[in-house]
Order: sequence, then C-alpha cells, then structure tokens
Amino acid sequence: MSRLPRPFAVADLAKVIGVAVTDTRGLTQALGGIDRRWVRRCRDSGLTERGADAWATRCGLHPLEVWPSWPDEPVSRWSGEDGAEQPGRGAHATAHQVGSP
Repeated sequence: MSRLPRPFAVADLAKVIGVAVTDTRGLTQALGGIDRRWVRRCRDSGLTERGADAWATRCGLHPLEVWPSWPDEPVSRWSGEDGAEQPGRGAHATAHQVGSP
C-alpha cells in the first residue's frame, strides 16, 4: 500500500488561526483536543488532503482559506480497507456523490 501525499503544512493553518506552529498545546486546543503527539507528528510530516480538510473544518475554516492551492476536485479517493473507492466521503464531496438531485 502506498502512502498518501502530505502536501499541506500545519504551519499554514497555525498562521491563519494565530497560533505559533511550535505551540503544540495551543494547536491542540484550537483543533478541539486532538492528541498532542498526533499534532507534533503532522506538524513534522504534513497533512494529507483528508487531514487538511478535517483540521481546517475543526477550526471553522474552509481549506481554501488556509491553503490557496487547495484543489477544486479531490486529488485522492478515500478508500475503505479493501481499497474500494468510496465516493461521497469528506467535506468537499460533490452533490452527485452524496445523492442530491
């Protein structure tokens, strides 16, 4: 299984929400209590598309407000354990994917 790319920097989110990227406790609080070890790990390695979407949303932002290069369409498909595509996942699923007319 290949690793998903992690092109989205936590530093960008920290700057937008006004928290120093080195302030793990402040980031943890802003993100609604995400484990500090996970915050440090993501700070060092970056966020996947799905992670960036989730973290921005936790801060009340759209990912485009944090990362101007946010894609118009999802770059990766979020798949289940069997690797099958699962459309309609995530905050930026299209209306067709979630079953709206």
